[in-house]
Amino acid sequence: MRIMRACVAAFNRGDLDAALKDFDPHVVIRLDPAWPENRPRLGADAARLFFDDLTAMVGSGETVIEELIDAGDRVVIRNRSRVHGRQSGIEDEVVFTQVVTFRRAKIVMLEYFLDYSEALEAAGLSE
Repeated sequence: MRIMRACVAAFNRGDLDAALKDFDPHVVIRLDPAWPENRPRLGADAARLFFDDLTAMVGSGETVIEELIDAGDRVVIRNRSRVHGRQSGIEDEVVFTQVVTFRRAKIVMLEYFLDYSEALEAAGLSE
């Protein structure tokens, strides 16, 4: 859980190197089916590109962790992000949940969910 708090803090201050330092070189990022361009991202380079593209699209907003649940080798994180569309200029708030899987203190999978109960189910928990 400490790793994820540090990752979010680094992302919020725009330090992508620090945000990604605990990602496994073979990390998998899976996005909610409703997410634009929701194909999986495989590997550290693809993870960096994903976060670079995300920042380019929504600008440098701030993500707040609302809840963290320790589920063994997984952590469920409910987040609230204030975003500002760079092209549209629209400001909004997005609530999403991540299920983060760890192996040997490295992030090996990062899954995004817009539906909280689906995230809990994916982590082997129930609401």
